[in-house]
Amino acid sequence: MSYSINALLLVVTILVSQPFLMDISDDPNYIEVLKLIDKKEYNKAEEVLEQLLEEYPDNPYILHNLGLVRAGQADLKGASEYWRRAIKVDSRQKNSYLNLGIALIQMGEVEEAEGVLRTALAFFPMDAHLHYNLAVAIGYQGRYDEAIGEYEKVIELMPQHLQALYNLALLFQDTEPDRAVELWRRYLDLAREIPSEGRYVKEAEVYLQLAISKAVEGE
Repeated sequence: MSYSINALLLVVTILVSQPFLMDISDDPNYIEVLKLIDKKEYNKAEEVLEQLLEEYPDNPYILHNLGLVRAGQADLKGASEYWRRAIKVDSRQKNSYLNLGIALIQMGEVEEAEGVLRTALAFFPMDAHLHYNLAVAIGYQGRYDEAIGEYEKVIELMPQHLQALYNLALLFQDTEPDRAVELWRRYLDLAREIPSEGRYVKEAEVYLQLAISKAVEGE
C-alpha cells in the first residue's frame, strides 16, 4: 500500500470510569473520586482510590479507575497493570479490556492487544469499539484483509462510526477506489460539522479527490 500505515486513525479512546458497583456505589468517597476523575484531578483521585482499595481489596471497579488515573498521568504501563488486575478479578470488565487494548496499541504491543480484545469479544461480540480497536491492532500487523473485515463489522454495528469509515476508506484507497470514494463521502457528510474532526476532514477531502481520479482512470 502506498500510504503510510501511520495514517490510520489509532483508537477511539474511551477511557471511562466505572460508577456503579455493588458494595461502594453509595460510598461518598467513591462518589467524590468520580468527580475528581471527571475534572482530571488525577493525583487527588489516586489518593482516595488507594484508601478505598484498602477498605475494599481487589474491587475491580476501584482497580479500573486506578488504571484510568494512571493513564491520565501518562503512565500507560502502570494503567495496564491495574486493568489486568481488574480483569483477573472480574473477567467481564468490558471497559478494562477496552482500555487495556487501547493502551497496549499505544505502547506498540499490538499482538498482545489483539489477544486482549479477542478475549473481550468472546464476552461482548456486538461491541463496536472492541471490534474497532481489534481492527487497528490487526492492521498494524499488516493483515489488512482481516482488518477490513473488522472495520466492516464496526460499520454494521455502528453506521456512523467516523474513525472506522476513515480507516476503511484508507484501506481501499489503492485497491478499490470506487469503494473508497463512497466511504470518504460518507465520512465527510458526517464529519464536516464536527470541530474535533477538522484535521481529518481536510485529509479526507484530499484522499477523496485522489480516489476519484484513480476511479476515473480505471474506467
